[in-house]
Amino acid sequence: MTATRILDVHIGGARVRVHRRSMIYGVIVCVLILVVAVLTLTVGSAAVPPLELPAALVGRGSTIDSYLLGVLLGPRLVTGVFAGALLGVSGTLVQTLTRNPLGSPDVIGISAGAGAGAAAAAMFGGGLVPTPLGAVAGAGLAVLILLVATRGKLSSPNRIIIAGVGISAFGVAFTYFALTTFQQQDAAALAAYIVGSLEAKDWTAALSVVAGVIVLVPASITLSGQLSLIELGDDFAEALGTSVARTRTLALLTAIACAAVAVGAVGPIAFVALSAPQIAKRIARTSGAAVVISALTGAAIIALGDLLVQQLPVTLPVGVLTAFIGAVYLGVVLAGEWKKGTVG
Repeated sequence: MTATRILDVHIGGARVRVHRRSMIYGVIVCVLILVVAVLTLTVGSAAVPPLELPAALVGRGSTIDSYLLGVLLGPRLVTGVFAGALLGVSGTLVQTLTRNPLGSPDVIGISAGAGAGAAAAAMFGGGLVPTPLGAVAGAGLAVLILLVATRGKLSSPNRIIIAGVGISAFGVAFTYFALTTFQQQDAAALAAYIVGSLEAKDWTAALSVVAGVIVLVPASITLSGQLSLIELGDDFAEALGTSVARTRTLALLTAIACAAVAVGAVGPIAFVALSAPQIAKRIARTSGAAVVISALTGAAIIALGDLLVQQLPVTLPVGVLTAFIGAVYLGVVLAGEWKKGTVG
């Protein structure tokens, strides 16, 4: 362990260990995101010519290039990258908190609750209740129901999964009920939202997720060291001076906020929060709440997924692609957990 650790970073009183493998992985993912971003802006029928991209980025491009970059492609790219980062952070917090690789916002009902809350805001808010606020309220209600259903035992995988399935089913049912009662145009927009889409995003959506990352990622990094101790056992963590109840509460609230801000901007894009932390940890070989590399992985997943769907001959929300891939991944994880005897 000592051979691979290169430095200790102190953030908000918490010590964060940085390992060489994690740093290399993070750099590679950053490069991948940059490459995907350039391809997103320059590949396709409605794209900025590659040689014209530098001028467009500094505001010296043609009118068409400026429109493509500033209205169509730029907000979509920024929204997807930062929303993916928030989902990755939310996933790693929940998985570390519950000590369960299946404990993502998707599986335990947070994403479905946020989606239902957003639908309720659109349905009953009369345009006065912002969609992100509805998403936060829905996610909070989902967690409250989860705590009641599991009697506060968030470290019990079976209880969490069973309760989460029920919460997700209710959230999806309510969202589809909203779909059937909306006018056709509103229903089409809501349908695109609930599967997770980056279509027609503006800078308001982009700035909301950027602000979320600026506020919530540092808070998550601060909590990550204490969560790593809790993974080793509550008694051990308490003996080292960590307030287990306080840390769990703060981590859960932060995870809810991350998921709610992301869902409020792009809808409940499925399985990013589940898969991003696991991919990051398995490649970088880290434990605990790997906040930064999970955020980068989530950003890369959505950016790459959106690049792929933009090149398809049919219009396909990015959430459909991530749901398909995530369902396969969830099956693999479930099979592994079943073999280890942690689920069943």
